[in-house]
Amino acid sequence: MSFQTFPYNPNDPTSCTRRRSAARPPVPGLSHRIFPYNRGATSAHGASSSRNSDSASTSIISTDAGAHSGGTDSAKKLYSPTEQVALTWVKRRIILNSVMTTGWLRNITSTEKKAMKIYISEIINQANIKFGCELEMSDSVADSINKALLLNRRRLSKTSENLIDSYNIQPPTDTNLSDQDRQVFKNRHQTELFDSASPFTYYLHGHELTDVSVFVVLFANPVVESSHITHWYADKDTPLRDEDMRLKINTTPTQMFSESAASVRLAIRRAVSGKTTASGKPLPFSTDPYANEQDAVNEAMLLALGSPTHGPAMEAHMLGVHQRGMGVLRGAMGLEAPMKAISDPPTEEYLQIVSEVLQHARATGLLFPQISEELAMATHRDPSMPDYSISVYVPFSLEELTFP
Repeated sequence: MSFQTFPYNPNDPTSCTRRRSAARPPVPGLSHRIFPYNRGATSAHGASSSRNSDSASTSIISTDAGAHSGGTDSAKKLYSPTEQVALTWVKRRIILNSVMTTGWLRNITSTEKKAMKIYISEIINQANIKFGCELEMSDSVADSINKALLLNRRRLSKTSENLIDSYNIQPPTDTNLSDQDRQVFKNRHQTELFDSASPFTYYLHGHELTDVSVFVVLFANPVVESSHITHWYADKDTPLRDEDMRLKINTTPTQMFSESAASVRLAIRRAVSGKTTASGKPLPFSTDPYANEQDAVNEAMLLALGSPTHGPAMEAHMLGVHQRGMGVLRGAMGLEAPMKAISDPPTEEYLQIVSEVLQHARATGLLFPQISEELAMATHRDPSMPDYSISVYVPFSLEELTFP
């Protein structure tokens, strides 16, 4: 999968260093059936749609928004109370934009840094109009806003770390493995989790059991969904606590879900390497490689949404994830009865069935994807082997997703 850099357009500040992917055209002739993604959700209108209104917020924004404020801002005492509210709004606005429209905001090269400052200035101008103040752009303000983005990702990655136990990355406790063998076990399991060409074991996908089979549900892994809802809806510093920002989202934005998926991928790497938050030296949620990995997941989600095979059901499922999140958010804000953000762990019976089907799939070669002849000829590979060059493999055949 290739990635295209979109140049910054001074007439469109939201183009700041983004790399947006468009859904590839659907494949003709495929079934338009609805299959198991979410039984409760009935409709959706695009997984990244939003309202265009930038009207003034009717909600009160706290000026002590913890990590959203970029920590303790020593310069904050120089701001008026209204400017402090405006600065907090700017941080929340840019965090939300980064998972709704712009994607991961790159801020490494001199060109990216310049574009980022221009983009921040535009958001500050919006805040000044919104709150009737004169917050000025400065290096310290830009640094504070960039820090808010970093701290938001740091909290997201820590949330994901706390929720990955069901991937069973660690060897069973009743085995007497040497440290070297334990590491081999973890490395092998990471390879299985990250092999998107094997949708049955891929970390992003979930399963639905029927009377006669196990069905793979794309982009529906309960760990990723729990991490997503816990951070973006249940967290006390989520931008969605602002009423107007909340109203801009009517389903799960693909960029938002993709960032959650990238954080889970990081959490798996931390668990395998031992470089966790608890170790004091965690692997960072850095632009390289996670910006590109987030883009890859987003592109695959757009591809699936554009497919007549997956699109309708996936739209319904993404709407269901958002509705669950909104229930959690309203509960966290005291507007409704509290709801759990974390999915219930799978039962022993469920795990046993999935394990048996997985063994059958491995034994019969069902985990190998169907590689097109054109792709095989272009890459000079054996068509029967998985294509590991594709960052996120989206099967077009329902048969590839159903395991007897």
